[in-house]
Amino acid sequence: MWERFMSDGMLKRNIIITGASGFLGRNLIGSLQRNGYFDNGSSSTARLIGFSSSPEKLRERFPSELAEFHDREKIDDAELCSIWKEAIVVNCAFPRNNSGTEMAEGLSYIKRVFEAAVGNGAAAVINISSQSVYAADRPEAAREDTPLCLATCYAVGKYAVELMLESICANTGTAFTSVRMASLIGPDFEPRIVNRLARQALRDGVITVKRNRQQFGFFDIEDAADALTAMLVSDPSKWRKVYNLGGRGTCTLTDMAEAVKKACSAVREVEIKTTDGYEYANSGLRSDLFYSDFGFDPHVTLDQSAEKIVQFYSRTCSYTG
Repeated sequence: MWERFMSDGMLKRNIIITGASGFLGRNLIGSLQRNGYFDNGSSSTARLIGFSSSPEKLRERFPSELAEFHDREKIDDAELCSIWKEAIVVNCAFPRNNSGTEMAEGLSYIKRVFEAAVGNGAAAVINISSQSVYAADRPEAAREDTPLCLATCYAVGKYAVELMLESICANTGTAFTSVRMASLIGPDFEPRIVNRLARQALRDGVITVKRNRQQFGFFDIEDAADALTAMLVSDPSKWRKVYNLGGRGTCTLTDMAEAVKKACSAVREVEIKTTDGYEYANSGLRSDLFYSDFGFDPHVTLDQSAEKIVQFYSRTCSYTG
């Protein structure tokens, strides 16, 4: 895939990632490294710069002469102003905690990121937003023109960042877009129900789920990182203001349970128990615009995601206890 997206122009651009130690940030860095963007043998003249609350962990994980990691509070440090020139910025920073204090601090920080990018001549900003800006009970998968419904503090914060990005970047030389990302899944990401089902299956040999009308639009982290890579080597002047980004189709709780059971087959037998439920929800996205504009097609299936998650917990034994 990498050869299809690589370009001489891209080799000369710095990539700056905020929230670099988060789930998406660190997997994006890993994807770029695997594809030769900043490995030690690369002929690239560009650098990868990450801002994080744990820069020392990133240095240990991604050692390279072409990568540097800084404390998040140095985002507008005068000594680092040169790194922004013509760079592409991927803003993965966002407070995961819904407390009002942390949300206020997080929004203030993201404002500093955007101002540093524009003020120092960044070529473009990719802001990671969320499918949660759409109604959770939408009748069908959301398109970019689906009316917004900000039902949670998290959704309000995500949309506020989209508006902030447009306000700061409009009428400047910095291109911008917000990517409304589907709910990400993958190994070592505890909040997701697929992970919880995998842990339950490995621990108890039983998965209990409700049969209901919930439809989940999950997106494997590997696909998400590859999709952003496709953006990073594209022409920012052609980006749309907003993109949806997720996998094709949706899955149910029963689909997830079956995928986990299949993934556990080499480890232990798993029984699925179902109960009746009446909840309705739909977190699906239509991502046709992104697929078309960047020549991207997701390739990781639900079965493959579940297999990676089960293998992770089997290897680390973190499902016990």
